[in-house]
Amino acid sequence: KVDMDAQELKLFEARHCPSWFTADHRLGQLAISLEPPHCFNAEEYSQGLGDAEAPEDAKVNLGKVVLECVFAKWKHQLLQQAQEGATAQGPPPQLNLKAGEEQGVEGAFYPHAWPRFWHGVHPAVILTTAGGHPMRLLISGFTGMELEPDDIPAWVGDVVLRNMVVAPKEAKFAFILLPAEGSPSLPPLQQTKLNAPRILQVRKVAIYCASKLSDIAMPLDVHPVYLRRPADASPDPEPSSQAAPRYELELTCNGLAVPFEMSLSSVKKFIWCKSDDVVFHYRVRDALHPAPLPKIEPPK
Repeated sequence: KVDMDAQELKLFEARHCPSWFTADHRLGQLAISLEPPHCFNAEEYSQGLGDAEAPEDAKVNLGKVVLECVFAKWKHQLLQQAQEGATAQGPPPQLNLKAGEEQGVEGAFYPHAWPRFWHGVHPAVILTTAGGHPMRLLISGFTGMELEPDDIPAWVGDVVLRNMVVAPKEAKFAFILLPAEGSPSLPPLQQTKLNAPRILQVRKVAIYCASKLSDIAMPLDVHPVYLRRPADASPDPEPSSQAAPRYELELTCNGLAVPFEMSLSSVKKFIWCKSDDVVFHYRVRDALHPAPLPKIEPPK
């Protein structure tokens, strides 16, 4: 047995994600509902989801990932039928094949980190047919004979079969980057209002700021701070008594040090807490009196 409040506090991460699904348990089991276009509101960097081989700036849409995994068996069966000569002309034109997909449902078309819902207990998929009637199948029960759009909605086929590009309605985020008051040694940047993906981590903002200051002969080291240090974070360098003292950049928001693992959207939700553009201030870090980290608790 564990204390629920203590466990919630242990597992809580200060991450903000737009609403992209609805959940209920009215039937005694957890049910997740996806409807377009809201189910495509959220995205994340591939590396942040465990795909270490993905490029650093590669993003995935969470709704699209779930659909591709849920309907993996359906797509696999269509591919098998095409390869076995179910159609005399080869693969059906609606299948947008990528290299490796002929290897089957366990093939190369999903990164290792993606969930495989056909393992273990198989959840059920409930669809609304073109005639407005509900259709229920176990996730392992697809045969490839389900027709689109009669059985499978066309918007699902667009994503799963034709690899339609989907993007959140509000993927970009505006913020302001200014020198902190009382830091006369640091000038303002040439461009103070910036736009970036909502999921961009503060670490990237700090690196950008340090790079621009270095361009005007104001070099500063970037000293990362975390609420919860990521497993892949680089260790802090060991201090050296022989090395010349280095000046470090510190980013703050609302007077608080901004954790490097947080996204811009999370900073606005948990630290800025206002509707207008987030304002970051940069300054030379005072090692004896650094800005305090925010204290963020799970919402009640």
